[in-house]
Amino acid sequence: MQLSLKYMLVTILLCLFFSTQAQVQFAISSPVKEIGKQDELQVEYVISGVSGAINFQPPNFEGWELIAGPIITQEDLKINGKGNTFVKYGYILLPKKTGKLVIPTTSVEVNGKSVFCSEYAINVRKQDHVDGVPVPGSSSSMQMQEQIKKEVAEEVELKPGEDIEKKIRNNHFLKVTVSKKQVYVGEPVLVQYKLYSRLRFNAFVSKQPGFSGCSVTEMTTGETKETVEVVNGKKFGVRTFRTVQLFPLQAGKMTVGQVSVDNDITFTTASTDLRSMYYEEPAGVSKNITLTSDPVSVEVLALPKEAANLAVGNFSIDVKLKKESNPVNESNAIIVTILGSGNFKSVNEPELKLPGNIYRFDAMETAEIDKMSYPLTGKKVFEIPFEVSSTGKISIAPIDFSFFDPAKGNIQTVHSSSLSLNVTAAVKKQLQQSSLSLDHSSSDTKWLLYLLPLVFIGGAIIIWKRPKKKLQPVISATQTEQPEVAVVEKKIDLQERYNELLFVQGDAAFYTKAGLFTKELLQLGKGNKDALTRLLQDCNTMLYTPIPVTSKKEVLDQLQQAIN
Repeated sequence: MQLSLKYMLVTILLCLFFSTQAQVQFAISSPVKEIGKQDELQVEYVISGVSGAINFQPPNFEGWELIAGPIITQEDLKINGKGNTFVKYGYILLPKKTGKLVIPTTSVEVNGKSVFCSEYAINVRKQDHVDGVPVPGSSSSMQMQEQIKKEVAEEVELKPGEDIEKKIRNNHFLKVTVSKKQVYVGEPVLVQYKLYSRLRFNAFVSKQPGFSGCSVTEMTTGETKETVEVVNGKKFGVRTFRTVQLFPLQAGKMTVGQVSVDNDITFTTASTDLRSMYYEEPAGVSKNITLTSDPVSVEVLALPKEAANLAVGNFSIDVKLKKESNPVNESNAIIVTILGSGNFKSVNEPELKLPGNIYRFDAMETAEIDKMSYPLTGKKVFEIPFEVSSTGKISIAPIDFSFFDPAKGNIQTVHSSSLSLNVTAAVKKQLQQSSLSLDHSSSDTKWLLYLLPLVFIGGAIIIWKRPKKKLQPVISATQTEQPEVAVVEKKIDLQERYNELLFVQGDAAFYTKAGLFTKELLQLGKGNKDALTRLLQDCNTMLYTPIPVTSKKEVLDQLQQAIN
């Protein structure tokens, strides 16, 4: 009996051990917990126990400058004969301020399940450097970046006998990533369009993706930082050229729009002149290809019937009075603030239960939302004016706000505290008597009445003695010749406007001004209409995506041709 209990205990412990080994674990790792204000921090998001596809949500490094990353590595280790897979997302960060800074939490989705990690606190000291921490430009992080660049660029040479098309397929491709493959109606999906390459290339977007059945929040910026990711054991330079946040409007299958990118890829050969490569002159072997992303679908689940009209996300509520005391029949306001993250378009004014002696007016709605965060974070404020018809202490009941939390898959309700208002009696307004009142009972001002006739007579004498001006005879319009008014046509000096573009600094300013000039030429009927229309689209695209569709020289050449 005692022996069988021992076997049973061992069996239970082994089951617990293996079940623990099978669980996915997610944590933040860093070699230090304290750095100087000019030190670089190396940090890794480590996922272990992975057995399937991973959807990693990029963190929002508030208070940090991103130097490099994500640098993705994968390790397969055996511990006591049991295999385990570790996937690491590494970043190099530089602090923007001193004090306690947080490496933020994020989530990964493994086999359809979301796993979150805990935040990691870093103390940033006021001194420039702390011993043992990498220094920008001379650190191990710099060596790591140089190593990455070397590995990414190792395929730029076309060796004798290599198939150029096969080499391009293996080292240059498009990819569309989505943060989740299954969401609820109204739940945001982060979509990123990425170009992976180990080659030397120029590329521009020839067809932008379209989005239907959802609302779109644009997160694309003009700044492009090349990151590094590992695909099938090889490191790739990655350019994310479009990032959007989609909010599905109906249940069913939502297909993410496809994008097309034209690419000019150049390889060096054994006879390539390195000097000409440095000056970006035509050299080696070139190939032009057009890549189109594969369609990606997301399953959209319907909300429960009772949640059909609720906000989707995770929110809290704060309620206060604009004034805690006011006279009767004078305006005041209840300020309701909904804070959190999620779909703010679905956040509506919560229901208020007010006493009968309070008359409310229509609410004024404002919002402060960070559109560069995923999911959207911020607040929506409802200022509700009201008046009270009687005096005394008035209690306003707590306000409830319900929303659907997609992470938990159910409806949540948050409550505010009750409010207390003191209504006082109305303030009587008294009319002030003028200090110059003509009161006949006042002996001090009575004598002013006798001066008025004398002032009137004196003014009349002065006007009568003033010399008279001779009136000029009125001449009929037919008796005089009207001078001709020269009509001057305002002309736009197109060449001068063109010359101004030559001195515009910065890409954004140049393409903005070039686009406006192109619109003017279209309105004036100058140049080829179709060519100018395409030029205007190209200028707008250059402001919209970091992948070039044209160049300043091409724009200037086309404009010069139009005004000649």
